Amino acid sequence: IARPVGNNDQSTWIVLGFIVERKCLNDLNESIRNCRLAEQRTRLISTGMKYVTYLIEGSIEDDPELANSENALATTVAKLDAIYGMHILRTREMKETIWTLGTLTRSIFKKINGTFPDGESYDTWKVRAKKTQLRHETAGFKFGAQLRQIRGNSAHRVSAIMQKYPTYVALKRAFEACECPEHETAI
Repeated sequence: IARPVGNNDQSTWIVLGFIVERKCLNDLNESIRNCRLAEQRTRLISTGMKYVTYLIEGSIEDDPELANSENALATTVAKLDAIYGMHILRTREMKETIWTLGTLTRSIFKKINGTFPDGESYDTWKVRAKKTQLRHETAGFKFGAQLRQIRGNSAHRVSAIMQKYPTYVALKRAFEACECPEHETAI
């Protein structure tokens, strides 16, 4: 966001074509597990920013609890870069993150050449970038997110379950209709 020095009137602020999403590695892992990352990624893409950067802070070596998630994290970061065209920056700790953000700010200032740039108004952008709530309000989406929390449930497995039982109620009814323990096991 660019604003004239000393001016706190948001109606005069301009949104530049840059956005940086900072994620700690454990938060990125949690966002993958509970399906928030897809919504966050979609929202970042829909902002229309020319330069979308994920600044990922932390290291798997520094957090042994993330060792089991190493492949999922690596795959996700590769997809953000290769498929979605987002820039990826990595830092090991907060101090390095602060330094990186300062460097990015100075680079943006150089890019706009110290002049007050043209761009979209902050108020207009804020409305367009607002979180979408509808997808999270569906029973099926919530059921999928709950299934994803169960250790060992891959995205493929959750997808297969949801094709047959799109909601918790559908799965519950299938269990209630079972006439013997073998049918319950088959479900």
